[in-house]
Amino acid sequence: MPALTSLAESISLHRAIVQAKFGELEPFDSSIPFSEPLSNVAKRNIAAIVSHLIEEGEHVEAKLWEETQKLRTDWDGYEFIVSRIQSTENWLNYSDEEKAEFVEILCSPFSPSTEQMAKLLRIGNET
Repeated sequence: MPALTSLAESISLHRAIVQAKFGELEPFDSSIPFSEPLSNVAKRNIAAIVSHLIEEGEHVEAKLWEETQKLRTDWDGYEFIVSRIQSTENWLNYSDEEKAEFVEILCSPFSPSTEQMAKLLRIGNET
């Protein structure tokens, strides 16, 4: 399996994933926003960036990267998340656990707070 060999490669991968998932409302490959494997890679990549920065003694920078994992509602990508939830045809057929997992994957590599998760779940239930 190929491994990233530098911090620059990890940061580039993060940027590419965010652009692919949230750069436009209708991505070229519509499965990208909903991909669990990509969600897992994105989360592990940020964890690797934070770990590397801590090992290098860059604690302030590591803290900033940890903060980037929090979902921000004032970010343009948040509206894409809301729109994608609203357009999910099978939403009402999902169990509560499936809905929460769906939202987690959709938001990745960002993590919604408990309040944000509750709001996103309500949005889906209103559609």
